[in-house]
Amino acid sequence: MRKKHLAALLLAMAVAPALAQTKVYRGDVLTVSGVIRDELGNPVPGAEVQLLEGATVLDSTTTGSDGSFTLSWQVPRDHELGPVTLTVYVPEQPSLYVEASSTTLSVEVWALAVLTASGPQRIHRGDTIAITGSVQGMDSGTVEVRRGGVTVATGPVREGQFNVSLAVPSDWPKGPLVLTVTTQAGSYVDVEECQVSAELWIRPEIVVTEVSGG
Repeated sequence: MRKKHLAALLLAMAVAPALAQTKVYRGDVLTVSGVIRDELGNPVPGAEVQLLEGATVLDSTTTGSDGSFTLSWQVPRDHELGPVTLTVYVPEQPSLYVEASSTTLSVEVWALAVLTASGPQRIHRGDTIAITGSVQGMDSGTVEVRRGGVTVATGPVREGQFNVSLAVPSDWPKGPLVLTVTTQAGSYVDVEECQVSAELWIRPEIVVTEVSGG
């Protein structure tokens, strides 16, 4: 679980300029910290501060003696991908003579597709082999198996699992080889591809050209 941190500053209960857009992955914890001050620059302790997505309260807290606050939000693993606007909101608080104020934060929610795969360690020309594995963070899609940057096989991802059949070409050289397993990522998806190592062995053909006796 990753953590992302944003700094937010509310001055004189006015809306502060929006901060630069931050990239956060599903499952990450986004942390927003800042301080509440009055128009004279004095901290405002004991003030309620909320983190909102639309009308939904993601987190709330109370400022400390120095006016500081920290809010956090764990991005749901099924959250919609793409730009999200969050709001740091100070509701009106008559007991503190504090008027309502807010500032917005721009966030991009991304998915991280992490692939793991395995296959046979010894292969032969003409064999049909299976490359199997899983994709964490992606339930469906297409997996590509590449050698030297060239796609040599593809297969579907179903419920985060895949099983790709690969016909070993007759022109592959013998010896060690590395296959890269990746996926066709959509928008707002990062991919951590993986590699499968194998060795191509030959099946020698024995040709007897002559048999002679004494």
